[in-house]
Amino acid sequence: MHRAILRRIPFLGHASVFTGFFPDIIENRFHAAAEFLCRLPRHVRCRPMRQKGAGSSGNTCFLLSCRPVSASVFLLAGIDRMQNFYTPAENFRGDRVTLEGDEYFHATRACRVRPGDVIGVTDGRGRRVEARIVHIDRSALVASVEHDLSGQGEPVVEITLALALIKPARFEIAVEKCTELGVRRILPVIARRCERDSSRLNADRLRRIALEAAKQSGRSWVPEILPPDSLDSVCRSGELILAALLDAGRRITPELLRGGESGGVTLLIGPEGDFSEDERNTLREAGTVAVSLGGLTLRAETAAIVAMALTIEALRG
Repeated sequence: MHRAILRRIPFLGHASVFTGFFPDIIENRFHAAAEFLCRLPRHVRCRPMRQKGAGSSGNTCFLLSCRPVSASVFLLAGIDRMQNFYTPAENFRGDRVTLEGDEYFHATRACRVRPGDVIGVTDGRGRRVEARIVHIDRSALVASVEHDLSGQGEPVVEITLALALIKPARFEIAVEKCTELGVRRILPVIARRCERDSSRLNADRLRRIALEAAKQSGRSWVPEILPPDSLDSVCRSGELILAALLDAGRRITPELLRGGESGGVTLLIGPEGDFSEDERNTLREAGTVAVSLGGLTLRAETAAIVAMALTIEALRG
């Protein structure tokens, strides 16, 4: 049950604190709270806020305030989101799933889950379940699987992001956001105009970022971080390759993506200085499809995020 905490904040000398439960909000879903908020008087002001330190995904709340003559009254309607965790496939045994190691400590100490709580668990390889915690001891958490959520929200086509090596901090942004959008694999590409410090790219750190982003967005798959490869190798992959070029005329459309429904789609994003003329010739000879992301010049990590978003939207169409 959602908890709605009605708190009278000290104002003009008045101070009292009390709590209550509202039957209007009974399910762990946003629409239930939205219906509750819509029935509030017009003089009540509403704005969303985030609670930090509430776990991997945090809680979303609505702060409602009205100002009587003598006091300010605040209504905090908490909307709890199911916490998501990762565990290897071998920890799925029948209708039981176990959290151990770092995920166990994160669940019990940071998120403070308790027996009876419902959590999401993924193995990062396509399986995701909704499970209810039945037992917690000093080294492991055991939950009972209630619903299979595998594949929910995942793109219908496997998408590979082939991103030219850029500064590590910017590459990490692309990994995080594209993971949230549904990318399946991320391939660093060696291009002629790559950033000098791109060699400092840390694959283990990228995997941790991808894992956290996958848990935050409730994904069934944790993207695979592939080792850097050459542009020639990318062009020989056999998939439908969409190369984002500033002077391209085609847009990412459902019709364009039909060629990748069987073998997957690769989104190719060049470095900050774009591909060289020789590399452009290589792309043309390989039969890649040049696509436009708009008329503005985007940074490489922004182009990757935009290309992912446009591809996901076209797949839905």
